[in-house]
Amino acid sequence: NEEVQAFPAKEVVDFFRGDEVKKQLRVSMLHLADISNPMKPWPLAELWAALLTEEMLHQGDVEKERGLPVGPLNDRDRINRSYAQVGFIEFFVAPFLMGLSCMVPPLDSLAVEPMIDNLDSWFKRWRDESMPPEEELKRVAERISAVTARGLQRNLGKPIDVTDYMTIANSDMGRPPQGRSNRTLFKG
Repeated sequence: NEEVQAFPAKEVVDFFRGDEVKKQLRVSMLHLADISNPMKPWPLAELWAALLTEEMLHQGDVEKERGLPVGPLNDRDRINRSYAQVGFIEFFVAPFLMGLSCMVPPLDSLAVEPMIDNLDSWFKRWRDESMPPEEELKRVAERISAVTARGLQRNLGKPIDVTDYMTIANSDMGRPPQGRSNRTLFKG
């Protein structure tokens, strides 16, 4: 059919052949590799998260020994590991990966889908281990739902019911008795 244009368009191919564009893509791919643990299958993602978190906590231990201020993600007495992974994926990995996957569509199935699955796993672990207050659970569930919806709708063309995480958040599985409150981002 004459009306069907070849994909990608010649202009797009020419753009990606530019030296500066190729250099920026190489830098972006290197950065993607550096933050790729949430994009791996769950057993590997979980292992890498534990190893990297331990490295950060060791840095915090050294900072404490030297009397230096310790960042909240480096303080083994205060960190919530599951919630830290939720935040890492939500604020660092997802925005970068979803932007890059618009230029490199194979990343959709290779990286976006596993990242969303792992975000779901970290969210559920945080919910089950921390038993956050209802208000906080709903707030985090809404944020996760937004990330998931962006990833699935924009990159994969799949519709998602954004109430999925609210259903998870509202389930009584593993919930503390009403009125119980505890800090969930950082321990006491």
